Amino acid sequence: MLLVTPDFIIEEFLKHQNLILKKTFRSREDFVQVMHAVKEIIVVVPAEEYLSFFDAAKAVSPDENDVLYFALALRLGCPI
Repeated sequence: MLLVTPDFIIEEFLKHQNLILKKTFRSREDFVQVMHAVKEIIVVVPAEEYLSFFDAAKAVSPDENDVLYFALALRLGCPI
């Protein structure tokens, strides 16, 4: 099984790093190690590869916060 995600997810993890550390009781070093591990097992797809599907995704996404996930799924022809 291949795991994929839109590229903004890395920014989201970094943006919420302090909250993640607080809730998981992990150190910054642990966070960095986990981020490296995540990048090893999940393919991060650049936005330019799926943004052409944005309008179609917006039409079918039940939540506006999930449109980029739907656009990527449409681009790859895979289920969410």
